[in-house]
Amino acid sequence: QLGKGIAAFREAIGIDPENAAAHFGLGFAHHQNGELDAAIGSVREATRFDPQLADAHGFLGQALLSRGDIAGARASYEAFLVLARRAILAPLQSARLLTAYRMMRCDLLFPLLLDNM
Repeated sequence: QLGKGIAAFREAIGIDPENAAAHFGLGFAHHQNGELDAAIGSVREATRFDPQLADAHGFLGQALLSRGDIAGARASYEAFLVLARRAILAPLQSARLLTAYRMMRCDLLFPLLLDNM
């Protein structure tokens, strides 16, 4: 079954070599198949083509840690945390801006706008 998944991801990459999601999926399939080096290579490609793909950074950190690459794992986990924080805080910040605007609370609105510049 994993062989079919690997083949499908390779086919998707053949169609679109810069498809970060396909590279990430291929890396995950390689990992499930016990092919750690291939997994790391594929997930690195995913982060190269889409540096904002937080899950790929987190998974890469896990794979590098499994291989004993502490420095590489740390860098990947740090990238994951930065991206995850942005993904969590962006909607909250937008909600605060909208609330301040609706209430016409300039004392709240201006500092929030300045924080986003």
